[in-house]
Amino acid sequence: MSESLLHANLARSLSEWIAAQSKGQRYVIYRDLPELPASERPRRIDGFCPDIFCASDIGDPLYVGEAKTARDLESAHTRNQLTAFLRFLAGHAGAALVIAVPWRMVPAARSLVRALQRITNTASVPAHFLDQLPG
Repeated sequence: MSESLLHANLARSLSEWIAAQSKGQRYVIYRDLPELPASERPRRIDGFCPDIFCASDIGDPLYVGEAKTARDLESAHTRNQLTAFLRFLAGHAGAALVIAVPWRMVPAARSLVRALQRITNTASVPAHFLDQLPG
């Protein structure tokens, strides 16, 4: 499977997981998927566009989701991106970060996010890791 196809599948899994968690709430999910128009894509957060942005019907953030393949999980771009997302979420009580990676990369993703939370003093931001994904 190509990197871009794997990434798109991971992003779709994020969207499905977030929709399942949001039962009973009214929300809007913005997705950064190639087939969607710009009006349906997430807004940038400190210069970075998340793969998924889920907001309540009044605009409060609920989830920021990011899909990462094994190749891009450990890049400087990913560290900067996740740092921006954690800092943003820290200012919104109840909002959470959701990460989708291939199953074998979950420990590395968890370690990276925990390290960034310590560095940025954002340990209060809940982080969820989708751990049953192929790749």
